Amino acid sequence: MWATPSGTPNADGSPSGDVPSKLTIADLYDRVMHNQYALNIVWTLIANALVYFMQLGFAMLESGFSRAKNASHTFAMTLMVFIIGTAAYWVYGFALGWGNWFNGPAAPGWWPSLGPGLSALSHGWGIGAHGDGTFKYGLIGTGGFFLRRDFMMSDS
Repeated sequence: MWATPSGTPNADGSPSGDVPSKLTIADLYDRVMHNQYALNIVWTLIANALVYFMQLGFAMLESGFSRAKNASHTFAMTLMVFIIGTAAYWVYGFALGWGNWFNGPAAPGWWPSLGPGLSALSHGWGIGAHGDGTFKYGLIGTGGFFLRRDFMMSDS
């Protein structure tokens, strides 16, 4: 079950909220896990931003090695490669690279490190089949193209 910020409802149906005396151990655990997922996603976004800045640095490096009259063309070419590469990664790269991630490195009954939102990435091929379509080690994804659940391929 996904951890919600409001916690378990009180006896009268109102959310327990942030009142410490009304939080149970299960509420506290849900909040800790919710924060873990949020921090993992924030770190993923920061790492992606660093990659984008590396692309800008590469464009500057390339244009520095070209003649002044070709610098704008070199910048435009690097920008277009970046845009096409990002679109291609969204279409099929993420699904191939992470398509089996939901079944990946998480203990049975636990969510993967980026949370249950990755359930769209639950199909793939791997090593160490558990018998229910999941693998101990996922190798390649076969679902989640365009990051949409309805583009999944059947395991059967």
